[in-house]
Amino acid sequence: MTWSTDDTFSDAASPLPLQPDPNVQDTYAGDYDYGSATIQKHLSSWCDGRASINGESQQNAFGDRELVGFAVITTDPACGSLIFARPTEFIVNLSDPVDSATLNASALMVNGMPANTVALSQNNTRLTFHYNSSPVTNQGLQTMHIAAGAFLRAGDHSPVVQFSCPFYYDETPLAVASTDPPVGGTFAGPGPRSYDVNWNEAVNPNSVQTTDLQLTGVPAIVQNVQVINGNTTLRFTINFLSNLSGTLEARIPATAITDMFGNPSVAFAGSYNYEGTICDSAALQNSGFETGSFPPWFIDGNNNSPVVTNMQTHSGAFAAFVGGNPQAGNFCSAAGQSPLGNSSLYQQFTVPVDNSTLNFWYWTCSADFINFDWQDAYITDTNGNILQTLFHQCTDNEVWVHQAVNMSPYAGQTVRLKFLVHQDGSNSYLTGMYVDDVTLTISCGTPSPTPTMTPSSTPTPTTTVSPSPTMTPRPTATPRRRPTPRPHFTPVPRL
Repeated sequence: MTWSTDDTFSDAASPLPLQPDPNVQDTYAGDYDYGSATIQKHLSSWCDGRASINGESQQNAFGDRELVGFAVITTDPACGSLIFARPTEFIVNLSDPVDSATLNASALMVNGMPANTVALSQNNTRLTFHYNSSPVTNQGLQTMHIAAGAFLRAGDHSPVVQFSCPFYYDETPLAVASTDPPVGGTFAGPGPRSYDVNWNEAVNPNSVQTTDLQLTGVPAIVQNVQVINGNTTLRFTINFLSNLSGTLEARIPATAITDMFGNPSVAFAGSYNYEGTICDSAALQNSGFETGSFPPWFIDGNNNSPVVTNMQTHSGAFAAFVGGNPQAGNFCSAAGQSPLGNSSLYQQFTVPVDNSTLNFWYWTCSADFINFDWQDAYITDTNGNILQTLFHQCTDNEVWVHQAVNMSPYAGQTVRLKFLVHQDGSNSYLTGMYVDDVTLTISCGTPSPTPTMTPSSTPTPTTTVSPSPTMTPRPTATPRRRPTPRPHFTPVPRL
């Protein structure tokens, strides 16, 4: 290997002298150089400490490129593409103009066959090769190839670098023809269930694995897959983990599976119903705040008023936030003045006559003690008198916590579910709570009463949310991963 002489990229001397600048930093940061390369060019970037910015020496970043290779940059058909017709023309785009005197049609080989003619265009950077009959004769993998030095660059006669490019030909795209249960059909659970995916042609069994099927919605995992019916059906075993009914979204990404010729599949997606042993009674409405507003939830504590937000959600696009100071942009930050008083909301509903369970998820944050701030959840009567305290705490969990409450003692009664955060107005001691996925579940098949809607007698506060997305069926809540934690502030005891 022979190295060429050094190439100068910056007009500043290297290495740079020590040059402390009190207006920038105490010590000199130094130079940093990075390089990378492709067939056509070298890319370099560096930090130069003597760049003049606003009349002072500053650290600044620079970049440069050096064109080095004569190469194919794109083709039609594109590399890795799937085509459905047998082509007779192939387009090759070059990084630089070609010397036409060095070019002939045989420079391009498709499946080992040379082209019959070639035409130049776009300042001799586009080559259109023509075949009298298509070199694509079989389905599956195809190859375009140009040998190194097959033609030369105009001007300096640099040889073209070797080029090899695969693409695929398929007479019929591999696609899902049907499923069992059909799309829109129903799975019953919990436990393992079969799910058949029928294709329009045989698949390559070696391309099939359990991870090809991706599930979202109700908790479920793919345990096994079999290739049956002459390789035209994939029988997946799905283990449903939840008792709570909901929806299941199933998808197989494009290219996950191939046919017997090696051609990739097109994408598939389907939505299904899931019937567990427990169903949503629908007694509570807008249970995930997905309308982007509160009704039929009623706000009865306005210091500060709860908001619907997308800052933190358990599932879907929105959740309710109680406490903090969201009107000032402070949700769970320890900075800022906390309000003095209660922030609260409730929904009134009738409990089914049969056994029922209240489920909800909450996410707490606080930099204070329970002597001063607290987060509460209650069951009350229609006058607001507390029937049951679900929790009274001042916690900084910063993770979604599930709470389940047996509502059988209140069967047939009209009650309220209330969430409240109290703050004492201190500086930098904010306390808050997110609430999401509030449902009242019953055994599937149990009739539920018509929900009791609470009239809103006060204006609904403006919600601090992004524009509401198009509504989709809400999946059963599943725990989310804890976000990157913020720094925890240790409260200072106060007298």
